[in-house]
Amino acid sequence: VEESSSKRSKVEESSSESEPDSDSVVEGHAAVQALDRALLLGGPRFRAITQHLAQLLTSSARFLSSTAQPSSGSGAGADSSSSPPPRLPLLTDLPRCAPPVPHPHAQPIARVPLCSLERFYQEHMATGTPVILTSLTDQWPALTRWADANYLQEVCGGRTVPVEVGPHYLHDEWSQKLMPFSTFLRKHILQSTNTEQSSGAADCTPASDSTRAGGSSAESEPSINGSHDIPVGYLAQTQLFEQIPRLAEDVEIPLYCSLSSRATTDEQVKVNFWFGPMNTISPAHTDPYHNLLTQVVGEKYIRLYAPIYTAQLYPHQGSKLLENSSQVDVEHPDLERFPEFASAIPQECVLAAGEMLYIPPKHWHYVRSLSTSISLSFWWQSD
Repeated sequence: VEESSSKRSKVEESSSESEPDSDSVVEGHAAVQALDRALLLGGPRFRAITQHLAQLLTSSARFLSSTAQPSSGSGAGADSSSSPPPRLPLLTDLPRCAPPVPHPHAQPIARVPLCSLERFYQEHMATGTPVILTSLTDQWPALTRWADANYLQEVCGGRTVPVEVGPHYLHDEWSQKLMPFSTFLRKHILQSTNTEQSSGAADCTPASDSTRAGGSSAESEPSINGSHDIPVGYLAQTQLFEQIPRLAEDVEIPLYCSLSSRATTDEQVKVNFWFGPMNTISPAHTDPYHNLLTQVVGEKYIRLYAPIYTAQLYPHQGSKLLENSSQVDVEHPDLERFPEFASAIPQECVLAAGEMLYIPPKHWHYVRSLSTSISLSFWWQSD
């Protein structure tokens, strides 16, 4: 019996000292990708357990990657894979551009550092009045962590995410693709800025809709930097916190979202994640929710139109999916087709990192990023 125990002890000791090989890492990442596809494409059944398994496997894959030894079949070149990858840049060091010339009749949006719940409800929610809150994210770790591409790569790199490819969702060339977050980060965020970095200048003017419509093939698809090499890629309106709860630990749900009997818990607040390069665009549209659009990294130019101007925004007709979207390219309006648009009076602002913009329900809003940008939108419904 003692001899058997001794042998078992030696086997356990040997097993504990063994190193995982690179094949184990590959298998772990493949399993996470399969679970991500189930989360993104599947229904609600087994969603909770799938999320839990994906988190466990992500943590395991991250550990295996840090301790893995080259597999026996890796060959002589395997030693080079053990060297640490090069450091990625800060997103805040990537090119940015100036905001457009102000609209001649635009009204300002008030900026306030602090606002009590009572005041916010009475002066903004109840009246449908936009406001910019400037001091509510000061303690968020996300403001510094998410500006570091290395942190995002560590936390999200192996996860599969839905990326919008093309100028914007109303464009004929628009599509959605599933890809690893690391691929999105490398191709659509870091590589897409090479032209601006090498020239020292950034093209700040997006093409008009009529110009964009000129390309008909994938090869002629416009890119954010004016070249035709890398199409626009936008991680837009995705519930990334459900996939990667670790990101949610870097922010706090604003207390204003509790100002409704329908949103009494954080779980009832819908959090959308937006990550894209300079000049990504959300065409003018409306949402049925109260919205706190929160800028975490970079800057965005935003133009708002009150619901009274709905007719002047010429909503799409004949499509239930697009009836909340405007036909007008608000930065390059075709006034021959949409003459009444000229009478719509907007509000506009540049939303900087750390600021929240309250957008009331049914307010039309157009958004264009002036730099590499990460934003969150907190949606909730009132009574």
